[in-house]
Amino acid sequence: MLKKNNLKTELLKYFLLFSVIILGILWLFQFIFFNTFYKEQKLNDIKYVANIIKNNQKNNQLPEIINDLAFNKSVCIEVANSDYNLLYSSSYFGKGCISSIQTTYKYKSDFINKNKKEKTYEVINPQFNSETIVHAIKLINNRYVFINTSVEPVDSIVELIRKQLIVITILVLVLSFVLAYYISNYISKPIKEMNKEAKKLAKGNFNIKFNKKSKILEIEELSKSLDYAKEELNKTEELRRDLMANISHDLKTPLTMIKANAEIAKDLHLNQQEKQIKDMNIIIEETDRLTILVNDILNLSKMESIKEDLNIESF
Repeated sequence: MLKKNNLKTELLKYFLLFSVIILGILWLFQFIFFNTFYKEQKLNDIKYVANIIKNNQKNNQLPEIINDLAFNKSVCIEVANSDYNLLYSSSYFGKGCISSIQTTYKYKSDFINKNKKEKTYEVINPQFNSETIVHAIKLINNRYVFINTSVEPVDSIVELIRKQLIVITILVLVLSFVLAYYISNYISKPIKEMNKEAKKLAKGNFNIKFNKKSKILEIEELSKSLDYAKEELNKTEELRRDLMANISHDLKTPLTMIKANAEIAKDLHLNQQEKQIKDMNIIIEETDRLTILVNDILNLSKMESIKEDLNIESF
């Protein structure tokens, strides 16, 4: 048998499930796809730096611009000529920058000899054994710019992000539980009260009120609908009582007449045939009248049954 939970429990469960799913996605992206996103961001950074340098290659303050870009974007920038001679190097030379002449020679010679205008290389920095992106561009006067940066996050940054994520996870779970408890209680409380009143209505108590104010439109509409149903049921009950009283009165009259005339025919007109016939006629008339009343009640019952069947089919 399927176990059923109350509304409050269900809302709490779904709120917490939603929070767990969101946190799961967050953890997934931070620990599985973090390096991919980091690499994409660093690639965008060096391409941005390359565009700035190309746009300012005729600027006399290009060395200062290169130093600022290298520091702000945490990249290393070298400018060389066609003979591989280093013309300028950025003052920023942080962790991850390639300093091995053998490594730099490979991609420098490839780029210069093939006379490329722009190309991106992915190499391993032997000094740190880390993956590094090198973006090369060609400037005027046979000058070549090589921008390189490590695409592996700094350990301290990764550790900081993990600690923050753990704290965020705990806070989100706690806040989700508190918020879910408050919202579920806010939604379920008026419904529980209406259910309690509905049970009273089922027992025939019409001195109840469903019209409860709520900021939730559906709950307020449900409350108004139940109030409307209560009023209609109350009217139906009053009509039923009136109908039963009228039927009782209408049935009582012919029955009384039948009984009275039967007794008269038996006791008073025993030897008076004409009067007995008159009494029998009255009994027959009242019996016909009673039959008409019973048939009307049966027809009314049939009409109500047909109406209910039509309403069910249309629903």
